[in-house]
Amino acid sequence: MRGLKGIEKKEVIWVEGQSNYSVFHLTNGGKVVLGYTLKLVLEHLGEGFLRIHKDHIVSVSFIDKVIMPKGVQVPVLILKNKLKLSISRRRSFKFIEDGSLDQYIIDKSILQRNKTAV
Repeated sequence: MRGLKGIEKKEVIWVEGQSNYSVFHLTNGGKVVLGYTLKLVLEHLGEGFLRIHKDHIVSVSFIDKVIMPKGVQVPVLILKNKLKLSISRRRSFKFIEDGSLDQYIIDKSILQRNKTAV
């Protein structure tokens, strides 16, 4: 992967995986589709980005908060543009262990609920 074809890392809000393609959602509201897997995209973007689901990578600078809606078994990440993305159960355990999302968690009981669900 040579680069992101003119896409600046600071412009990327989140990336959606669709098979062997990645859809970059940008700060200007635009979308760019590139023929790379999310694994390669995350390796290229590096620090400042988290893979929260098998189909989603997010820029930590655009995370607003993490909530646990009633009746839902997995945390939901809310971006600053109000978009809601589910965090996969497996990855939520990882984030709880390493603390990488702690500053965004509104209700700290999320930590306990997910630890007891293991």
